[in-house]
This record gives sequence, C-alpha cells and structure tokens, in this order.
Amino acid sequence: MSAPEGTASALTAKPRRSVANYTEPPKKNPYLVKLSRFYSTKIPMGVREFVFTGPLLLITFGVAYFIPSLIPAEQFTQGLTPHKQDMREYTLEPIYGAHGELKGYRRINTARSAEE
Repeated sequence: MSAPEGTASALTAKPRRSVANYTEPPKKNPYLVKLSRFYSTKIPMGVREFVFTGPLLLITFGVAYFIPSLIPAEQFTQGLTPHKQDMREYTLEPIYGAHGELKGYRRINTARSAEE
C-alpha cells in the first residue's frame, strides 16, 4: 500500500501545535544572540558580576547618600521633632481605655530630672 500524495508533504512540513491560540515564538535578534553568547562565554564570571552590580551599587549608595538633601525630612515627620531627653530621665506609663484596651503611653519625668 502506498501513501497518498498529500501525506508525503505533510510529513516534511513543520508539525503544527494542537494547543488553542498557539503562536509561533518570535525570531531572536541575531546581534543580541551573538552579544549574549560572547558575554556568557568569553568574559569571566567575576567581571560579569562587577559589570552589573558595580553601577547598581553606585546608584543605590548615591541615592541613599543624597536622599536627605533631595527630600526634606519635614515631609515625612509633618514638622514634628523627636525628643532628645535621655531615656533614664523618664518612665512610660500605659494609658488604658474604658474597655481595657491600650490607648498609648504617658511620659513621667523622674525626680532626678525634675530637680534640675
């Protein structure tokens, strides 16, 4: 038995995927493939890591260093200033609500700081 003529061409053609909504993957950029292959095979690993992490670290540390001058602190603290009293000079006493829930703390200065 010989096969019909249409099946011979079907065997040589690329098989079609039977998945719904299948699309062919896009062609790869040949220049990018060459660059990627060169970068991954010819450049040592330590140098590759430095190429990426070096500029990223410089940018990160630069932003962290300059952020106080870029954004004023008043924007985050809403004008409030932190108290600079030593923790040994006061105690915190809890304040409870009507149902026993914790509402906050009251700062009580100790006698030593009151004498001064």
